[in-house]
Amino acid sequence: MTTDNVARIPMSALLRSALLFASGVVLSGLGSRFVVMVGVVLLVLSLIDAATLLALKWTTAVAFDGQVIRIRYGLIRRVRVSMPLSEIKHVFTHKSWLGKKLDYGALVILASRQGIRVQYLQAPERIQERLEASMGKA
Repeated sequence: MTTDNVARIPMSALLRSALLFASGVVLSGLGSRFVVMVGVVLLVLSLIDAATLLALKWTTAVAFDGQVIRIRYGLIRRVRVSMPLSEIKHVFTHKSWLGKKLDYGALVILASRQGIRVQYLQAPERIQERLEASMGKA
């Protein structure tokens, strides 16, 4: 079984964190106490978001062969899913507005007894096409 090399988190997904961080810096520099607190909250949220995305980037892997798909992600709470391709009922992708512009999104796999959503994948349509070809649905 080979790991799918296109199943990776693009660095462009960090744009949201960068925008939050920049907004936080600007608001933290203003004089009003309330506005400064909002800026500090935005700074903290941007750091949490960036840490989450980087953890996903380092830990996400999607691998499949002719019979089984294996997905793993998570740094602290490791999630490992293994499901036979014969049980998969539906595969689709979801992209936000920003994800469409920067070519990243989520891959959603629905099986007879379980479902999984892997977020922030670069070019999820390619993974979907390869998975469906491996399942014989192409």
